[in-house]
Amino acid sequence: MTNHHTRLPRPATPLRTRRAVVRLGAGALLTTAGCGGPRDTRVRHRVSGKITYGGKPVVGGEIVITPDGEKKNSGAQGIAVIKDGTFDTKGSRAPGVGGGPMKAMVMGLLEADGSRFFEHTLPLDTSTSGDTVIDIDVAPADAPERKQAPV
Repeated sequence: MTNHHTRLPRPATPLRTRRAVVRLGAGALLTTAGCGGPRDTRVRHRVSGKITYGGKPVVGGEIVITPDGEKKNSGAQGIAVIKDGTFDTKGSRAPGVGGGPMKAMVMGLLEADGSRFFEHTLPLDTSTSGDTVIDIDVAPADAPERKQAPV
């Protein structure tokens, strides 16, 4: 007669549970940190400055600066938050641009509650060897004011 022992799984103990959580957390951290994956090694140049609408500071919004493909430019795109008439790609989720001919897509708030805003795309030449500081004044004739419908 053969003796077969069935091995039952061990019950979860606080220590085993803690170790499993630590292993899962470490694995998630390594995955999100991009360990072993491709990294963005493109050269990026900071773009910052002031932005006005008809001579008045833009209250808030965002600028997305993208390489101008029509002018054969490619590279990193930058994003800057507009706050109180200023913007800066440093510290944003896309902290700079590759440089050269770009297009800046602006969504600017004229009121803090977003009830009045404008959208405008304009050409922008940025440095390919350093940071760019630029002042942008959007003419109301080029980007008519729009109103947000009440919710």
